[in-house]
Amino acid sequence: MDRIEIYDNGRAEIHTGDDTITVTSPNQAGLRTAAIIKARAIGYRPVTRGRLGNLPIKRILTTALVLAATCTLGAFTGWALHGANTTKSATAQRPPKPKIITRTVHSSHLAGANLFTCQTGTDGKGITCTGLNDTGQLGTLTAEITSYEIDELKHKPISIIAAGRSTTCAATANSVYCWGKNDTGQATGRPSNTPATPTAVLTGKGEITALTLGAAHTCAATKTGLYCWGDTTNGQIKATGQTLTPTKISLPKTIKDQITALESSGYVTWAQTKTGQLVAFGNNQAKEIPGAEKSAHIEPTEIKGK
Repeated sequence: MDRIEIYDNGRAEIHTGDDTITVTSPNQAGLRTAAIIKARAIGYRPVTRGRLGNLPIKRILTTALVLAATCTLGAFTGWALHGANTTKSATAQRPPKPKIITRTVHSSHLAGANLFTCQTGTDGKGITCTGLNDTGQLGTLTAEITSYEIDELKHKPISIIAAGRSTTCAATANSVYCWGKNDTGQATGRPSNTPATPTAVLTGKGEITALTLGAAHTCAATKTGLYCWGDTTNGQIKATGQTLTPTKISLPKTIKDQITALESSGYVTWAQTKTGQLVAFGNNQAKEIPGAEKSAHIEPTEIKGK
């Protein structure tokens, strides 16, 4: 129970749940005030005004226990831990609801992974990549190069950049270009042991609105549909176990608006519409998709919040 205990040896203890905070003072007469000030400092506030002078405490002699007040800190004493529910003990309280600590904002000008980075020019046109280039991450097959301006994208306005483990994709207004590791077709839709140079893998499907790369597959959204390509042996796109060229994904009939955001957690892809509807699909063996049965493949399903 929350309380302040004052001893006759110049020591006071503030008990808050499972924690004990010790306050010492050479002035025994001022020890009570010092304990109250410390209680304020750690977050205790009067529930009602004018209760500071009447804060119940326990006075404890080193030879005998003398109880000066039987009430504890809390609603009955006029004191409470700021922001906490004092009607229950700390162990009985429900766990706090998840809160957003920080947000990750996908940039249209910068992306990177696995020791490489790609960024647009200051005017949003063209792309230069720097860093490791062992699998063509920089857009060229010359492995010893550590910085490269991609010829195929010079002077082209870039709307989105996304990076996977060793593959990068960038969207212009109506096309998606990909380069780098392509062993499962994640760059071009056709697997190759040779890294891919920047290739327009999706074009002519309308304005690109979102882009993401998973562990070995890629998805891009346009104003009229969602397209994915690359590896599906782990059920991340289809349950067929084949490598796919850009294929339009059938979305639930309840999804009426265009997709404006995509994200992948390896083998699961998430899509969000401009009105906030959520769709998920892929390998759900770890049950990443809330409410869906554990399965090697989940077809696109609308996920509704509780």
